[in-house]
Amino acid sequence: MKVLVLQHESCETLGVFEEELQKRDIQSRYVKVYEDDLPKSFKGFSKIIILGGPMNVYEEEKYPFLRA
Repeated sequence: MKVLVLQHESCETLGVFEEELQKRDIQSRYVKVYEDDLPKSFKGFSKIIILGGPMNVYEEEKYPFLRA
């Protein structure tokens, strides 16, 4: 199993969930949406985890990646 993790801030991580995924031999791949493009395809990922951040949906000027 492989999990895609969408990260909106460098300080936001899976935390204790990362350890649980590792215990279960579940791979995770972080995509830093504030730096990286989303994958062209989500094939190969069983789940997607979207991490939070301090931004709000109306703050597209401050956080341009919200437009994606």
